[in-house]
Amino acid sequence: MENTRKKWPLEFKICAVTISNQYKSVLTVSQDLGISENSLQHWKKLYKEGKLTLEKKSDLDANHKELLRLKKEIKNIQIEKNILESSPRIILQKGRLRYKFIMENCNKFPIIKMCKIFKVDPSCFNRCRKDLSTSRAERKIFITSEILRIYHWSLGRYGSIRITKELSAIGINVSRTYVGNIMLENHLK
Repeated sequence: MENTRKKWPLEFKICAVTISNQYKSVLTVSQDLGISENSLQHWKKLYKEGKLTLEKKSDLDANHKELLRLKKEIKNIQIEKNILESSPRIILQKGRLRYKFIMENCNKFPIIKMCKIFKVDPSCFNRCRKDLSTSRAERKIFITSEILRIYHWSLGRYGSIRITKELSAIGINVSRTYVGNIMLENHLK
């Protein structure tokens, strides 16, 4: 079966729509041009929605992409402006104060943006954020207490190797050398 449907050029469709808009009669225009009334109604609908135009689709897409890019850039600039307004003196401060500001405002602003503005490496900030809860000194005190507990529990028979294995079993991963140094500092043989 052959397709008997007639394909009308785009310019013809637009011309038919503008003529029907001028005369405000779809029936007479469709009869004069030799097209169906339903087709003309459909073309009018497409024309009203902006889908029936002579502008090329690629031009519209390029303009739309450029508009989206500019909107995104404006949003980024606005966020950076808000960060700088809420922290006028932090830029002049050292690392820890910058980290503290980023930590306090991580719910308001994106962390990556704040790190970029304050010239802070995000990986350093994440490392610092983990270290803020337990500092090295606190960790060493905790490990020392665990080493003493294990040493006295074993009645002084465990050395650095066995104590390291016991610490590893309870989830504290440290090197044998570190355990040995702490044992020397506390005069444990």
